[in-house]
Amino acid sequence: MRSLSTLVCLLFLSIPLLAQPTNAKGWYDSKDIENVEMGWMSVMQFKEAAKPFSKNGWTYPVTQIDFIRTMVSWWQESYLPKGLLGEMRLSVLAPDPALPISNSSYDFNEAEKSNRLALPNTYGAYARLHKCVVKTATHKFWPMYGNLCNDNWNIMANNVELISRQMVYLSSPDEYYCVQPRYTLGMKGAYDKEWIPKYANFGNFTDSPNLKKYDHYYVPGKQLGNDGGFYVVIMTKDGKPLPFEQVTIGEFLNRLEKRLPMMYAIQKNSVKLENLLGKAQNGLRILKNQFKNQLGDYVYLKDINNNIDCFTLSSIEENKPVYWLKTQATTQTSTGWTDTNFPLLRLKKGVKEACATTGPQWIIFRLDASLEHTYGGEADLMENFVSRFNYDYVYNYFFGKDNVVAPYKATER
Repeated sequence: MRSLSTLVCLLFLSIPLLAQPTNAKGWYDSKDIENVEMGWMSVMQFKEAAKPFSKNGWTYPVTQIDFIRTMVSWWQESYLPKGLLGEMRLSVLAPDPALPISNSSYDFNEAEKSNRLALPNTYGAYARLHKCVVKTATHKFWPMYGNLCNDNWNIMANNVELISRQMVYLSSPDEYYCVQPRYTLGMKGAYDKEWIPKYANFGNFTDSPNLKKYDHYYVPGKQLGNDGGFYVVIMTKDGKPLPFEQVTIGEFLNRLEKRLPMMYAIQKNSVKLENLLGKAQNGLRILKNQFKNQLGDYVYLKDINNNIDCFTLSSIEENKPVYWLKTQATTQTSTGWTDTNFPLLRLKKGVKEACATTGPQWIIFRLDASLEHTYGGEADLMENFVSRFNYDYVYNYFFGKDNVVAPYKATER
């Protein structure tokens, strides 16, 4: 009898080990860990009072640092990663300065960096959730070295870049132009693909009661540079729209004319086209003539990845339509195909100053959509992002009329 009891005990003790085997390199197979609670690599604790933060000319007051700490504490208390290993990171916008314009190495990337000076204070945190994990001598679960096998969940105040693509040649250190792609069910054009509604509805994202008060949408993959698809929830006080203005044809043409010398300065060393500036000036002249009777109409772009540079302008020809510039959200081709076009936006004046010393004016929640729907850990992550995270509490705490004294709690399952 004793030997039988001993055998049963040994079998029970061996189950966790058998459930999470590793290969000779210490790597786990995802099917063996997809429902295992791995938790966080470390839980952040803030024992000292927050202090202002300054770097590269950017300054963040205590109230903004407190926002970061508060969000991280709520986040880590209410979400225990399952099938994924959580790594929490604090984040503020304070990029290294760009090279001077006079520098011979000043290029597109430096211009993009320089234009970020037009953005408001942006602060918060992001969780990197590792799917490819290994066992080490000191850790049962640890990220696989050099792997890119992870999901990212961002919570950022006053963020613009998570949901937009900077129009680099139109922007400047004091003016920020961008496009913001988004998908809605039934959309035509490039987003009219069978697989997109499936991703948009994953985890009941589109129709979730937990999100109904907030603007939320899905962005298909590869729409913001090299980014994959992602889910967005936007929180603003009283549901007001984000502080952007749609650009008219008249403003757009004036902006092109003003920025043309800078466009050429950036491109002259990389675009090998004879008389590039002269051809771009001629293209702009044609463009002005084509749209002279539509100056009050809004600008829509067919291709959000079109940089609209000297080469773009130099390619414009007399008596030929400009395929990339539209004045309507949807247009039809001669073959009956429907295109969806995206508005050109400009960050409103005064936004940067308004966000410099106050608490959040808006909050962006973004989750990468490179999720394997059948993988337990990523299905659990999506449930937490969509249904378990207490968006209403966050709204009432930062934007509500009354002081919130009750502690943060995740919503009920």
